[in-house]
Amino acid sequence: MAQELSMLQCEEISGFFSDWEIIRKFRFKLISSEKEFSNLLGENCVSTFSNENVDLKIRYYPKKDSLNEVVGLSVVNLKSEGSGDSFSLQSYICTIRKEPYPSIDEYREIDDLGARLGLHLKDLEKFFHDQQIKDAIEGKKWTPVPFDWGEYR
Repeated sequence: MAQELSMLQCEEISGFFSDWEIIRKFRFKLISSEKEFSNLLGENCVSTFSNENVDLKIRYYPKKDSLNEVVGLSVVNLKSEGSGDSFSLQSYICTIRKEPYPSIDEYREIDDLGARLGLHLKDLEKFFHDQQIKDAIEGKKWTPVPFDWGEYR
């Protein structure tokens, strides 16, 4: 069941992410909402939020063929010289904390996208209490995190 994403849907999803407690807590502001394409995962919506220290990119990939629905978060250091450092929250959780990354697919039985996103984002909130993540988002200290290619190797 592949879904086509419209720009309107991406803007609605960005609006939903804008209401997330973590966005308000770390004083992020929405700077863009775009529709992108990945050869591996297909169409996705990218919501980019920024504060004075980092960009937080939240990508939403709808279910596509045999691939599950995915929400991915990446943090980009704006204070780094050159190309800037970044890490995916999933890589951080799996590599540094050695914990499984919560999946939005756990809520696949719920038809309402907003309800699924809300439950999934609630699952992710606990990780934003982690001191290393807070330090990175607040621009205090950056922890390099290698990307975990996991099953995509």
